[in-house]
This record gives sequence, C-alpha cells and structure tokens, in this order.
Amino acid sequence: LHSRTIHESHKSLNIIRIGTSGSLQADIPSDSFVVSEVGLGLDGLLNYYVLKNSGDEKELHTQFCAHY
Repeated sequence: LHSRTIHESHKSLNIIRIGTSGSLQADIPSDSFVVSEVGLGLDGLLNYYVLKNSGDEKELHTQFCAHY
C-alpha cells in the first residue's frame, strides 16, 4: 500500500471482522465478543453479491428463513 504498486506475486489475505453481538441468544449478553465460523447479514446487502454458497450454507439460509 505504501508504494501503490501491484506485487508480482499475490498474497492470500485472512480478513477478520471485529464487531459486537446483537445477542440473539438469551445466554449471550449484548455487546459481548463472540467467535464463530459463520455470520448472517440481516441487512439484505448480500443480495448484491454473486456468491457460490456451499450446500451447508444453503441449508443454513433455508433453516434461518423458515425459523423467521
């Protein structure tokens, strides 16, 4: 980023989002830090991205929508 030039070889990045819990579960206080493998965006912005979801992700989405 300092030189604003493209590297000859690409690096894989691990992106970590740090946020707080909206606390959907009674045993997790609001504003707690949580660690998870999956997150659901409830704001509807994911509809603007072209993503290839795995079978597990599709099933999670189906179950979440059926629950609410």
